[in-house]
Amino acid sequence: MDKKRCIVNFADREGWYADGQRRLAQACSQHFSGDFIAIDDYIAIGSPTHKHNPYAFKVYAIEHARNLGYTSILYVDSSIYPVKNIDTVFDHIEENGHLMQVAGHSVDRWCNDNARSYFNLSHEESATMELYSAGFTGLDLTNERSVEFLRLWKQAAIDGAFQGDW
Repeated sequence: MDKKRCIVNFADREGWYADGQRRLAQACSQHFSGDFIAIDDYIAIGSPTHKHNPYAFKVYAIEHARNLGYTSILYVDSSIYPVKNIDTVFDHIEENGHLMQVAGHSVDRWCNDNARSYFNLSHEESATMELYSAGFTGLDLTNERSVEFLRLWKQAAIDGAFQGDW
């Protein structure tokens, strides 16, 4: 099966995030042979707002790209600015099924009690788990493990697992 690659980004229509999305799109046009999908409307992807369900838009953006027929998807935040060829990142995603960037913190530091309860984690358990940044997440959706991860991530968002303080 041929892989169809895209980078997807969600940014509110105004301010820093929109400016970052424009910079990202421009850089991707120079450093990426796949497609760039810029999203600026929650309704267009069926996502709750960030205020009502923090960061749910990321999983909805990935699903939107999947629904458009992309199989190899990299979600990136507006703060990212590529400076060299991105195709090698997709080679990694497709070889491994995913790409997740370690954020340099434990899950416990940024996990609220609501999320901890949803995932049945104690403070002690979450303190030993590495946190990954959803702002640079790649999934090969021809890989069953990645498909299952996306399903569980979306279900957690639907269930409100990420609502509340950090």
